[in-house]
Amino acid sequence: MTHHPPRPSDRRARLAHAAHAHAPRLFAIAYRSADGADGEIAAYGLQFPDRAETVGVADGHRTSSETAARARDLYARFGAPDALTAHLLWLDPDPLRPAPARRPRTARRR
Repeated sequence: MTHHPPRPSDRRARLAHAAHAHAPRLFAIAYRSADGADGEIAAYGLQFPDRAETVGVADGHRTSSETAARARDLYARFGAPDALTAHLLWLDPDPLRPAPARRPRTARRR
């Protein structure tokens, strides 16, 4: 039996699959004012298996934390003097949580 090396397209497909399987999760940290009327995105981040990295929107300030939740806690301290509450927002689906069932679409009448 002759062994043929994988085709370049097969190698790319395997690399793409590995990249998706091991990609960090994307999150944002948002501030909300005490009255809940105003809000803004303070930072964006990536959750790696061993750490979370964030970049501030306004100033490009970079932080490294153990987890995304710890990064949120850090931003909560930054926002405390202005009475801002920090919230963690996941921007990609949780790979371990099944996607919600979709309701079937019904045809519209014209």
